[in-house]
Amino acid sequence: MIRFVLPRSVRAAGAALWLPLAAAAVASCHKNNNAAIVAAETSGTLIVTVASPPNVKFPNVTVSGPANYGVTIAGTDTLIDLSAGKYKIAAGPVSSTDEVVSTVYTGVVTGSPATVVIDDTTQASVAFTSRPGTGGLWVASSNGGSPIAAQYSAGELRAGQTPGVSVRVADAYAVIDAAGNLWVASNSANTVSEYLSTSLATSGTPQAAVTISGAALNGPDGLAFDPAGNLWVANASGNTIAEYTAEQLAASGDPAPAVVISGSALSAPARLSFDVAGNLWVPNQGANTVAEFSAAQLGAGGNLTPVISLSADSGSLDAPDALAFDTDGDLWVANRSNSTISEYSPGQLLAGGAVTPAGVLSVAGGGATLSALAFDNSGDLWTVSTTTSQLFEFTADQVIAAGSQPPGLTLLVAAGPSTLVFNPAPDGLPIVSPDARTIRPSGHVRRHR
Repeated sequence: MIRFVLPRSVRAAGAALWLPLAAAAVASCHKNNNAAIVAAETSGTLIVTVASPPNVKFPNVTVSGPANYGVTIAGTDTLIDLSAGKYKIAAGPVSSTDEVVSTVYTGVVTGSPATVVIDDTTQASVAFTSRPGTGGLWVASSNGGSPIAAQYSAGELRAGQTPGVSVRVADAYAVIDAAGNLWVASNSANTVSEYLSTSLATSGTPQAAVTISGAALNGPDGLAFDPAGNLWVANASGNTIAEYTAEQLAASGDPAPAVVISGSALSAPARLSFDVAGNLWVPNQGANTVAEFSAAQLGAGGNLTPVISLSADSGSLDAPDALAFDTDGDLWVANRSNSTISEYSPGQLLAGGAVTPAGVLSVAGGGATLSALAFDNSGDLWTVSTTTSQLFEFTADQVIAAGSQPPGLTLLVAAGPSTLVFNPAPDGLPIVSPDARTIRPSGHVRRHR
């Protein structure tokens, strides 16, 4: 349905013109004593007041009602000429714009369903509240045997401040699902635990909402969600990868994985990642390789031979620990042993083999054992050092230039940092939260060398 809403001034002018005509018609009827019937009002009005969150231009608000009526509004709006009946106002999650990390806001509607009455005006309102845990970079650390996950907001990162939220968790290998819940793998306890987003607003020791255990977990060292919401776990000690379906993750227990991948291609698998096509990429710390299993292979599992395997050329892969894709489809690999980050172009990923990286990035001065990677909204790359307990940022320009670079930003973090995850993930990166509508800032432009 296409709805044309005239400006108030035009509608008011129209009303001013209509009133004298209506009065004249009634007077004429009364004067001639005729039984003419004056047309009555046949529609109503609905005013929806929307309090937009900061840095969100177009809140996701829809109005639906009788006779297949449906419209999306971009803010506070007055809907006229509506049929009588009940109208549902819905507000979906939206994301703010920020050059580092966005914040997800959840819509709260008051007055829905709204009952529209003929010749009357009905009111409804929409407000937005920030989802706990979003708008920041989460750094998971072993913290000297007392594992924590700490959230640095975009403002705290810019100012070099300490994290505003720090929660004690089961261990230090983490990922965040599409709903904003934090999942943590315990390498020592052989469990995977979920902490709800509602428990991430303030520091403390939240209770795990779900804990998955069982013999299929053997030294879990990496987690990744696929687009369907299934969780894939890399078992560094067992040299396997296990899949737990979204249904299996709904409650605690020790379910048998839906899929288990094994084989000689897996050797101490670590922080794995999906690409935009749904293929799974796995860094093997023990074999100095990065293996790709296609989306088709993932459905069957078993003893698999990777579709693609990248191997070390001149030591370019040295205990690869973590992966990150950028918006150009390049794969970046953090190498713990030689303290470098290797870049592989999409073409190189198709070819495989002993490939010379398209670029190699390192921290000027050395001495930093790099582990974990994450890109932000501007294309800046973040990594941590497990030896110096530091968080480093390489700007997009430094990422393009590669080589030995002085980090654009350096922060001290809790001891033993192992995982970085932005909540929500930036647009264009796998896997993006399906409810995060983010307008990508234009401050940085990624270019191939």
